Amino acid sequence: MRCPYKIKAVVLFIFCSILFGVPFSGARAELELKDLKFITEENPPSNFVKNGKIGGIAPELLSLIWQQLGQTNLVIKVLPWARGYLYLQSRPGTVLFSTTRTEKRDALGFKWAGPIKTNKIVLLARRDAKIRISSVEEAKKYRIGSIIKDIGEHLLISAGIKESNLTRVSTLRSLVRMLEADRIQLAAKGWENLMGALKTEKYNLDDYEIAFELKSSHQYFAFHKATPDHIVIRFQNAIDNLKDQHEAIIRKFR
Repeated sequence: MRCPYKIKAVVLFIFCSILFGVPFSGARAELELKDLKFITEENPPSNFVKNGKIGGIAPELLSLIWQQLGQTNLVIKVLPWARGYLYLQSRPGTVLFSTTRTEKRDALGFKWAGPIKTNKIVLLARRDAKIRISSVEEAKKYRIGSIIKDIGEHLLISAGIKESNLTRVSTLRSLVRMLEADRIQLAAKGWENLMGALKTEKYNLDDYEIAFELKSSHQYFAFHKATPDHIVIRFQNAIDNLKDQHEAIIRKFR
């Protein structure tokens, strides 16, 4: 039989913690701005690493937001998209960008600040392949590449394409290299991001064309669902106050 004195001791400790203001380890402190963990991926021109430094539309905007909120020591971690997306769902304090907002992601409880930029999600093909399709159904007869857990993959699966029929990769660089090598015939991803990656790889942009547009949407900063609303509101207010600078950043990367 277990001794009841241990239970009494725990109850007494909690009571004293409340009475005398002593922190109780069972109570989790509310998340603060400084506790946020920013995660992104290689996805030019939205976000990318060049000469060891993180740049792009979203990181430059985030730097201005951070300054406006009176914060310092901004740290951004670059991870494969699937891992960042997992952290967004499982680790409080995570902010993942640039994340396309969808109803399915809203249903997961994510909170949003933005938009950062528009995002036209397409199926890209080599021009010499002369692929012309008018629906996702018609795309099923081609080899399609996608980034794991990315919006392009999400849209294809939602439209009825089985995950097992996709060639799934972890990075945008891998996706465009496979398209260039004809290992896939269509690449599902944001148009500007595909163009940015092709340019980084020094491929001829004129060799590629849109075979089909999946959706036009917007990219945001996505916050873990446990993030206090007041933090997200402050973020959004900062973005709204930076309208002119924000537009200048977008023009810079066009």
